Amino acid sequence: MTIVALDANVWLKERLLRSGMGAALLWAIKNTDSVLLLSDVTQCEIMNGVVKEIQEAAEEIEAGLSTIRAFIGKSQEVTIPSPEEVYKSVNGRLVDIGTILKVDNHKSEHLESALQRVLNHLPPAHKKEEFRDCMIWEMCLDIARRTREDLILITADAAFYHKDKFENGMAYPLREDLKRFEANIQLYHNIGAYLETIQEKIPKPDVKLVTSAIDEQVINTVKASVQDSSYSEIEICDSKIDVFLTEAFEILAISFKLKYKISDLELKEGIVLSEAYGIAEGSATLNTKSNIIKNLQMTAYRIESADGQILRQSGYVYGSGGIVGTRYIPYTLRRAI
Repeated sequence: MTIVALDANVWLKERLLRSGMGAALLWAIKNTDSVLLLSDVTQCEIMNGVVKEIQEAAEEIEAGLSTIRAFIGKSQEVTIPSPEEVYKSVNGRLVDIGTILKVDNHKSEHLESALQRVLNHLPPAHKKEEFRDCMIWEMCLDIARRTREDLILITADAAFYHKDKFENGMAYPLREDLKRFEANIQLYHNIGAYLETIQEKIPKPDVKLVTSAIDEQVINTVKASVQDSSYSEIEICDSKIDVFLTEAFEILAISFKLKYKISDLELKEGIVLSEAYGIAEGSATLNTKSNIIKNLQMTAYRIESADGQILRQSGYVYGSGGIVGTRYIPYTLRRAI
């Protein structure tokens, strides 16, 4: 098993792993033998950091609204979430990813070791009093020593790196810690740098399975489009499936374009086309846990002749499961796989 730890600044930069890179990390952890480590100290830092960033954003919004009111005499009111609401939201996010999250508390020996590191000016406290960073290191060191598992620490804090430069790798005193405790900790300055090293280990969804599942829901619409005409056969002949990660790591967003060959299609004018093509485009979501396609939205459909002439065309939204109307997918498209 691989244990992946992020410092608070990474959690904040990647918006509680709701960003594209955050979604990619969650997908990698879920689909490899890995777990995401969160310490109680880091959790407190995250809470305080989110409240601070929201307050700063609120001040910017209020300044902008003041400018609008000065020019036109009025502006919309904006409701800013309270700290309690922020805490609840952050906790809710941690619950969302709880199946791959390991929350661990610091021990008294971590505190003592971190204090000694600060007093002796050892990395990551060799330049200033980075007590919280020292706590993170001591916890990671202890877990890696006890479990004998590989531990990944992702931090952009230069104090962890030799001569404060990422390209130099881990600071030498920290490397000596690893030798002394026979622990394996690898350091990365951002999520992307880590994912590059495990790209081949990260599985991708079965595109054939996705195509088949979407076909089961779309084929009836294709048949309905030619129900007033005769034909001999309808079969899927080509497909383009794009898969996107979402902030909900068990949900993938799908963009699809399916092409169906309609054989011997007889038009109203009495003309028979040996080949015509029904082309369906839209989007859906895939629950990777159950392999069920949901929220299918067909945004365009047309029938073309073999030479590309459009015979019939519809621009509409069709939603599976009774969802009909304005297109809505409950997960934002984030990052292509």
